[in-house]
Amino acid sequence: MASPAISAISKMSNDELHRLGVDELIHLLRKSEQDRLQLLAEHNNLMKDVNRKMQVLFRVSLCIKFLERALSFQLYSWHVLDSENDKCLFLVG
Repeated sequence: MASPAISAISKMSNDELHRLGVDELIHLLRKSEQDRLQLLAEHNNLMKDVNRKMQVLFRVSLCIKFLERALSFQLYSWHVLDSENDKCLFLVG
């Protein structure tokens, strides 16, 4: 989104800009610079917020991956125990 000062300047014709005094042009320039810096600060804050949220999601995905591995190992252990139990029952029975 363009700043209001830049929008105002961009809508002016060259003749209108020539008619403005130097002081008015300097004022418009400083205002547009102030608006630009404010937009950059807002963008920076948004990027920091997105980065924080991405870090949280990354940590959550690491936890899910760890849990998946632990559950997979547990399931494998139960499967091995179950097959060993079946072998013992086969030998006994």
